[in-house]
Amino acid sequence: MDAVPADHGIKRPREANSPGHTPPFVSANDVAASLQEQAQRFISQLEMGEVLEHDRDTTEAVMTGTDESAQWAYGSEYYLRHDGEDDKEHPSRSHTAGSTAAAAAAQESASDAQADKARKVVVSLTVAPPSFFTSGNDFETSVLSRRSAAAANKDDDDDGGDLDRRGGFVASRFLHEALRTSDVDIIVPVVSHSCSLAVSASKGSQTLAELKRLMDRERTNRDVMDTSKSSLTQLLQKDTYGRMVNGEEKGVAGVGSGSAPGHAHSGSVSSFTDDRRNDNGEEEEAKYLMRQLRLEQERLADMARLRGASDASSTAPPPAAGGANSQWGSSQESRRQRKDEQLARIEGRKAQMETLADDADEVERRDAMRRQRESLPIHHCKDELLRYIGESAVTVVVGETGSGKTTQLVQYLYQRGYARHGKIIGCTQPRRLAAIGVARRVSDEMGCALGTTVGYSIHLDDTTTADTRVKFMTDGVLLRETVNDPSLDKYSVVMLDEAHERSVDTDVLMGVLKLALRRRGDLKLIVTSATMDVRKFSAFFGNAPCYEIPGQTFPVKIHYSPTPVADYVAEAVFRVCQLHLQMPLEAKHDILVFMTGREDVYGTCELIRRRLAELSPQHLSTLLIMSCLSEAASAWSTEIGVLDATPAGLRKVVVATNVAETSLTIDGVRYVVDCGFMKTNVYRPSIGMNTLQRYPTSQAQANQRKGRAGRTTEGTCYRLYTEEQYAEEMLPNSVPEIQRSSVDSVVLLLKSIGVHRLCDFDFMDAPPAANVRSSMFHLWVLGFLDDAGAITEQGQQALEFPMSPVLAKLLLESAKMGCALEMARIVAMISADPKNLFELPKGREKVAQQHHSRFYSNDSDHLTLLHVFTQYLDHGRSRQWAQDHFLHSPTLARANDVFAQLIEKLRKVHLPIQSCGHAETDKVRHCLAKAFALQAARRSDRRWTEYRPLLNAGVACEVHPASAVHARSEMPPYIIYNDLLLTHKEYLVMVTAVEPEWLVESSRGIYEMRHGVTSSSTTTAPSSFAVAVTTTPTPFTASRASRASMSSSPTAPSASGSSTKVCAETKAPTKKPAFGMLSSKRRPNI
Repeated sequence: MDAVPADHGIKRPREANSPGHTPPFVSANDVAASLQEQAQRFISQLEMGEVLEHDRDTTEAVMTGTDESAQWAYGSEYYLRHDGEDDKEHPSRSHTAGSTAAAAAAQESASDAQADKARKVVVSLTVAPPSFFTSGNDFETSVLSRRSAAAANKDDDDDGGDLDRRGGFVASRFLHEALRTSDVDIIVPVVSHSCSLAVSASKGSQTLAELKRLMDRERTNRDVMDTSKSSLTQLLQKDTYGRMVNGEEKGVAGVGSGSAPGHAHSGSVSSFTDDRRNDNGEEEEAKYLMRQLRLEQERLADMARLRGASDASSTAPPPAAGGANSQWGSSQESRRQRKDEQLARIEGRKAQMETLADDADEVERRDAMRRQRESLPIHHCKDELLRYIGESAVTVVVGETGSGKTTQLVQYLYQRGYARHGKIIGCTQPRRLAAIGVARRVSDEMGCALGTTVGYSIHLDDTTTADTRVKFMTDGVLLRETVNDPSLDKYSVVMLDEAHERSVDTDVLMGVLKLALRRRGDLKLIVTSATMDVRKFSAFFGNAPCYEIPGQTFPVKIHYSPTPVADYVAEAVFRVCQLHLQMPLEAKHDILVFMTGREDVYGTCELIRRRLAELSPQHLSTLLIMSCLSEAASAWSTEIGVLDATPAGLRKVVVATNVAETSLTIDGVRYVVDCGFMKTNVYRPSIGMNTLQRYPTSQAQANQRKGRAGRTTEGTCYRLYTEEQYAEEMLPNSVPEIQRSSVDSVVLLLKSIGVHRLCDFDFMDAPPAANVRSSMFHLWVLGFLDDAGAITEQGQQALEFPMSPVLAKLLLESAKMGCALEMARIVAMISADPKNLFELPKGREKVAQQHHSRFYSNDSDHLTLLHVFTQYLDHGRSRQWAQDHFLHSPTLARANDVFAQLIEKLRKVHLPIQSCGHAETDKVRHCLAKAFALQAARRSDRRWTEYRPLLNAGVACEVHPASAVHARSEMPPYIIYNDLLLTHKEYLVMVTAVEPEWLVESSRGIYEMRHGVTSSSTTTAPSSFAVAVTTTPTPFTASRASRASMSSSPTAPSASGSSTKVCAETKAPTKKPAFGMLSSKRRPNI
């Protein structure tokens, strides 16, 4: 018994910690018996009030632990630590179950821990690759350099896979070899990683780091001085159940309807209300309980109705409305009703415009609009431009932002008759908000209601009708139309606007339109760009003619930094303060600062404010400091925004990301401060990870930023880099997104339109072979491609859903498993971009976190999203309810629109829409495992917070701090994740705990389960498959393993020269954990 150091809070025997002590071997039964005895002893100590020699009080015990040991915190202040234990290795995790319940959970998990450790999912070394890996039809098979290929095959020559004498990869017998890749063939937007600009970008700003530490200290000092936040004050505000009885936190801490903490439900969210208790007597208490009772009765009635409809649906055939209950039936009915209301609004707007046609104010407004249109640069070259378009099938049009090419050119084409005979003039935009805004502007200028002659179509929002002749849409919408109409027969002209941004959809669309031009001689294509260097566009379309719209630009003087800048943020703040203090306050003397991301933008604004307050407070009052992170934030601002004119006597400084390069036109800017950096994602197929990092901008981007200062008057651009760095350390042009992104959706779409050989498709810039190979492998595992690389029937079904293939897989699998309703809600929340869902208002962070914790599911971030959205629907899609619970209501509103569309899509493909109910959410987790099988990770044997992706075991990751899974007492052994993101460290984003068997059955043989391994060794698999083949470490002889080894046994040999020794698989019976969990009992929610 003394040999067991994992005593869960009981002080270790002194001899167990003595130097040189070697614990004897302990069997699994002895371990379980020991843990049970210790747990019972600990419970007794708690009851006797002997913990830490303190008297018993009413505060809760908080348990935090690792996979091998546990710690106990008493009242969140005092900790029982093992001797010599490192806090950094074992960070605390809060657990608000009562002390007795926590000890019981630890006692129950003891027997499950050994069963989990005795089985491990590993990458199969014998599964054969599909034939498209060696056919060469879709990507080159010899893509590894001599160095990377030799490194990949080091110490592994006898496993198969041949290298020719040049180092190129020729063939392989096994899939794990066919997937070997390196990042040598991907394109990173930097001249060299060792150049001074790249080094500065990777370091970031020390000034921002100092500012963050300073603000943290200031916040701590404020909290110390605020007596309302003290532990004693909060303790006095709690009732006998631990609920807040005074202040705005009433009713937040308790879960459910006023029950004691011990009765909190496990793992799922019950009825949440936005009622606020008012404990002013028995009458108010009775009213509160009656409201809670009524809401609980309504919830139970809804569940019973849902269950009954689900049972009926399971026995009914899947035609149109066969098995649907009233909930989603009414959803379709409401969808039809909204469409009818939309048509009614269109007719109402038409009648209103006819009525206002003779109104004096309306006449004056339209006359002013006409004069403004005639003043645009494009108006003076209208006839010549139309002649160019009429003479060529493809025309490249170059014009600065604000020249009128987007809003006016489509009207010129309409007036010239290109929309006759039922044809449509199509105009694509890279972003949804741009498509909506341009459509509204053009419909206003043409004097028609939006949705009649002019309409827009974006992701899950279509205002077009049969009368629409000018259609604005995103690139992705038109790209999906080519699946059913490759020749685009209903269009007479297609205009690709803002083509210089080179999004993935834009690049693919140019290749698809090139094929359509070969099929149709009457189709016209117009490519517009805001940059001057368009020779590449012209060459791609067979030396198409280029037409440049003369712009009203003014000269811009450039000031380079005389020496390399050490801290770009500090230098930008200095330059802004200098300009504001020295330059006169006149009209059109605003300042535009380019920064890389959110932290840089907000930090720079704060530093400018603080620095001016120190230097000259009176000058601070004349400076409007604004941030600009996105086009949407600027367009929907209700105060003085970045696009509005600056009031007299003031100067505006706008700190923006690269969205201000071309997407936004900010008038009045005379000074531009360019930091020379940008933040961008680069997909690395070797580790399956998006790396969001700073990189130097290209020369084309730098020139575009410079041009923002010369739109209305002579300007000045301050570049925070030297002239030599500009000439030698910046790329001439930006790297297209298609060469630094995952191309899963691109490959699936091209296969669906008949591109059987991706090597033959005409890309302007082809994606790297490693990206194509990785995407085809993902689609093959999902079942969307067969072994030959052709699209399957399920792949065709997936294209019906306008989203990524893995989300489409979720919907298709959920229909088979009877949880389509829940999965549609989860996918809707993911599609609505939930990263800003949980709001944390300044000064009310703790209150907001208490509200948010009520929605948490300890198993899954996906289930957490489901709980939030379900409660949102149950409360009538109330904006007030969302605000009361500190939830971002626009995100929930977008999710509601997406959900209605998804239900309609499921009906269109005749898939059954069923609900698994409140108690069978394991089906949802199982479905998630089927779709995200390749995005699975196993908990490290060395650190309980560290995970390693199964296909990339060389990458050590952690679950993102915002994940609800952190609320568990023990992190799950296996999880799936939505994304693996590298910022300042590697994070797994949006995770769900899954069973290992689910991963094995969903991986098409990629994974296999190993049992009863007697030897701890590590295969020398390639870098992207450095997965431990053996397991069953002895949990009570833990020693710190080196980072290079995947084994947790102190006696494991080194990776080099070790041989894989695996005993016969012994399928010992393993007890299924309670409540569907993996290794521990699900704890109650906060």
